[in-house]
Amino acid sequence: CGDDQQVRRLVKIMDDVLKGNSKMDDKDKKALDEARELSERTISNLAVNWHNEAKKTRDDETFGFANEVYADYLTLFPESPKAYDLRFFWAELLNDNLNKYKRAAEEYTRVMMTDVGRVEKKGEDGNPGKPGKWMNNAAYNSILAWDSVVKEEATADAGKAPSGGGDPSKKAAIPLTKQALLEACERYLKYVEKGDKKVEIAYKAAKIYYDYNYLDEAVGRFADIALKYPDYKFENGDRAGEIAANLVLDSYNILQDWAKVNEWSKKFYAEEKLATGKFREDLAKLIEQSSFKLINQLEAKNEYGKAADAYMTFVQDWPKSDLADKALYNASIDFFNAKMLDRAIEVRKQLIQKYPKSQYVPKTLYALAEGYEAIADFDDAADHYERYTANYEKSKGPAAKKAAPKGKKADAAPQAEQVWEEQKAQDALYNAGVFRDGLGQYKQALKNREKYLELWPKSKDA
Repeated sequence: CGDDQQVRRLVKIMDDVLKGNSKMDDKDKKALDEARELSERTISNLAVNWHNEAKKTRDDETFGFANEVYADYLTLFPESPKAYDLRFFWAELLNDNLNKYKRAAEEYTRVMMTDVGRVEKKGEDGNPGKPGKWMNNAAYNSILAWDSVVKEEATADAGKAPSGGGDPSKKAAIPLTKQALLEACERYLKYVEKGDKKVEIAYKAAKIYYDYNYLDEAVGRFADIALKYPDYKFENGDRAGEIAANLVLDSYNILQDWAKVNEWSKKFYAEEKLATGKFREDLAKLIEQSSFKLINQLEAKNEYGKAADAYMTFVQDWPKSDLADKALYNASIDFFNAKMLDRAIEVRKQLIQKYPKSQYVPKTLYALAEGYEAIADFDDAADHYERYTANYEKSKGPAAKKAAPKGKKADAAPQAEQVWEEQKAQDALYNAGVFRDGLGQYKQALKNREKYLELWPKSKDA
């Protein structure tokens, strides 16, 4: 590398001469300019030649020589027309051969920023300037290099507590190298219009925002991927849109913003290419669950009438939902709390009719009997009290204890068992007998008393 050192000394001498002789004549200035041009050409040729030789021989020492010459050239001639190309070549050498990822990332970024300056500087016609030929490569390679730096730091910091996380409503400080990676991603997405890695890079940027609680920025990127690239698959075969959509929903779930969870679940569910297979099923469940959460918020504000109406809308929209019976049950309670007893009775009847095997039927049937009693409809009250006791008796009979036939598998998600309470059954039959007697229905009243004696012979009311 002796030639390079000699040229460096020559350039320094020329600079010293120029600084110390401000009144040089044109002839001397021309001679110095020619010498400087020769020096520039010599060092640039040395850099490229050493680099090419190293690529042929794969010799580490030769790569090292090329690295030194590139560094010297760009220090001595940073504004040279060749600087753009040679800086890119140097970044390639640093990244691919010397594994000096941080320096490589910085040099790729300088190449990219040169092109950004060209693009941002509009011509006389008002159109953006034309970038250099390495812009796309420099933009993408800077991301790869910064990514390598981040991975190196992650390896070095293995075992330490992550710096992200904490209160999800508060943004965390993004480490400098990840910030540099994020900025590289954003430059690529802004200036490389037809980049074939746009989805991967948008996801990488969004994930950094997400990890450090910049959730608005993360959601914007993730949602864009989910809605614009529903069919796109990462190299490992994963569906980019589905992963991104899940992270949008997770972002709002972290914040417990059920309105947004519900809104985005419905938006993704409406996209046929995105909402497929199991993901479509998951979205449907999430819409149901988030709808419930929103209604719970109305109940927490004691807005029982609105909550009840919302539950009824839910059942209308999702009649086959696993939560439909619970929605009707909750609606009946909310109508009762809103002092709308007629609506409560109507909804209770609907639950028993549409979902006869629901775990909420016992409580609903008893409440329905109480409701009729409250409005002095003693005939219907007695009828529903009798039904409650009959179901209690049936639940305790031999048929209820019969085991499932052999060879049949249990359901994956068995329905919750109905619980018919003995004390309520006892009170129900007693009340029914009283009401039948008061209505002059003595035959049925006698049957109720006989059944009471049969079921609870030792009761004080027997």
